[in-house]
Amino acid sequence: MSHSRSVNAVTGRRLAWSLAIALLAAAGCDAAPAEPDEPAPAPTSASKTPSEPAGKVVNDVAASVPPGTFEAVTPCTPGAPPLPQIPGDADCEMAIWRVDLGVDGTYELRATYGISQPNTPGIRGGGTSIAMAGTWSASNGADTPDTAGATVIELADPSTSRPVRFRMISDDLIHLLDDDGGLMVGNGAWSYTLNRTGPESVSAPASPPDVTGTYEGRTRCSPLVHEFTRIPEDPECQRIKWWLRISASDGDPAQGTYLYQGTETERRGTWRLAQGVDHDPSAVVVELDMDTSDPLRLFAADANHLYVLDRDRVPVVGDALFSYTLSRAAAG
Repeated sequence: MSHSRSVNAVTGRRLAWSLAIALLAAAGCDAAPAEPDEPAPAPTSASKTPSEPAGKVVNDVAASVPPGTFEAVTPCTPGAPPLPQIPGDADCEMAIWRVDLGVDGTYELRATYGISQPNTPGIRGGGTSIAMAGTWSASNGADTPDTAGATVIELADPSTSRPVRFRMISDDLIHLLDDDGGLMVGNGAWSYTLNRTGPESVSAPASPPDVTGTYEGRTRCSPLVHEFTRIPEDPECQRIKWWLRISASDGDPAQGTYLYQGTETERRGTWRLAQGVDHDPSAVVVELDMDTSDPLRLFAADANHLYVLDRDRVPVVGDALFSYTLSRAAAG
């Protein structure tokens, strides 16, 4: 509320001036207005006042998110669909996503879900389509361990009053969050990471996660992936399957041995925890030793996801079909 309204709401100029000074002090201002009769400027949308709740969206956070197009194929688990418009009992195995974040704060989301068509990247019978549009915003994540210190993108959905939220992994990768604010865990076929495919940071958890366990996924056939998996490069190669087990040595959660198994190849070696990705020197990184002097590096955003890094420690960006994210395998 502006000070002019405050003046109209009380009787007497002296009482109004005292109230104005008190409000300025509560807002943390260092100086009073030059003239008693002159109202203080109204707070801008980028300014936080004492009445704003923690995590409220502010312009400077949204300005740090590069708009553009993000695409992916993700799982669609019965009972836990990735979008609020998908019924919980839907016959759903996969979802194809496209999210357009506009510079004006609006977005469009288009998705198709259903059962995969064998030996194709598509959905049997064309699937069921979903369209969403509205406004998007960004805030500093503070609600859960998976988002603390990170940027969270929120897509408002007036039709269901349930927003769709993503954590920014880098400027070019966003990862879908569940209703509790945790990073959704993928499977051996797909992850919940969306890759930037249109026009053109990384945050780490406060303490290192336990990265030991089994991870799986499918990635594109890049030279770095061929080098690690020992699968010969082939121009016809479309994707490479990953099964990776990380084990601790003598109870030490910061180093140990690993086993990779693919369709026809495997690799064994040692691993260790390190730090540093392109925009965050404190980010937790898993280094998998290879035959060369340079290991394969994976960014551990939490205890359930590993993101492949390139030689410059930048998360590798996939395309509309495949990401470079490995998801912790379900127990059992």
